[in-house]
Amino acid sequence: MKIPPVPKTDQSFSAPATPSSSPPSRLSQVLQASLPRLVGFGLFTLFGLDVVQLALAYHYAPLDPQADAQLAMQLIERSGVLLVAYVLVFLDLRGLPSRASRAAMKLLSWAALPAMVGFFALGVMSAFSGVRVYRSAVASLQQQYNQSQFALRQAETKLPTLSPSQAAAILAEVDPNQRQRLATYSPEKITEELRRQIPIRRKESETQLAQNLSRLRREQAIFSGKYLFGGIMVALILLLVFENTRPARLEKIFARGGSPNLKLEDQVVRGVGHAYQSMERVGDLLLPDLSGYRWYRTLRRKFRRDKK
Repeated sequence: MKIPPVPKTDQSFSAPATPSSSPPSRLSQVLQASLPRLVGFGLFTLFGLDVVQLALAYHYAPLDPQADAQLAMQLIERSGVLLVAYVLVFLDLRGLPSRASRAAMKLLSWAALPAMVGFFALGVMSAFSGVRVYRSAVASLQQQYNQSQFALRQAETKLPTLSPSQAAAILAEVDPNQRQRLATYSPEKITEELRRQIPIRRKESETQLAQNLSRLRREQAIFSGKYLFGGIMVALILLLVFENTRPARLEKIFARGGSPNLKLEDQVVRGVGHAYQSMERVGDLLLPDLSGYRWYRTLRRKFRRDKK
């Protein structure tokens, strides 16, 4: 008895295999690791463009203490962009940055120190410019007060010799609310109203001057104090940034890389090294050998003893 052959199963209808989760590509890992740092570099670029724009506007602005106050105010208000950029550049530690990024981080770490001095100077400049703006505004208000008082004294002195039309014109300036009723007033009524309104307007001018000076003093103190404190605060934060980015300053950027992917960067590094050596040779030709002088050797020995 023959056993029938077993029919072959059709492989085309077999169940598909469960796809395994593929690991993320190297490009996606690099992009995820460097995206915050790239955003940080972009913010640094935008902040630098803002600084250039404000510096040009300040250069062409008239010599006015208001221009100093505006420059300090705008730069201190934009300091948040600078601080966020520092956070994005130095916070991301998931991947080793490239050589160009490490070089930029080294420069940015050193840049925090002059930026600290600059923002501290901006805070002080805002305070001093605020004082100058306040004095200028006080002088303007005092001049307006003196002019109004002088006009009132002149009107009071010339009151007996004024014609009815002149007295009516002065009364219209002193009390604008009575302009519609001047046609119904007699000359005696106009003179009487003018004599009554002059002391009232004089007292109102004094009260208004005191109120304006008080408000101006309060507003300027708030403005100057705010930006003085802001400049000092930003300077302290940049000092902390400088202290906490010390590893970036100690990074050896110009060491030769062993990876074949760094050929172009190695060529750049080699070119920089040759340029540095050429500058040393030019310096040796232009400058004399100071070791041949006794005062230089004495100073060097003293410096070494002080270092010990």
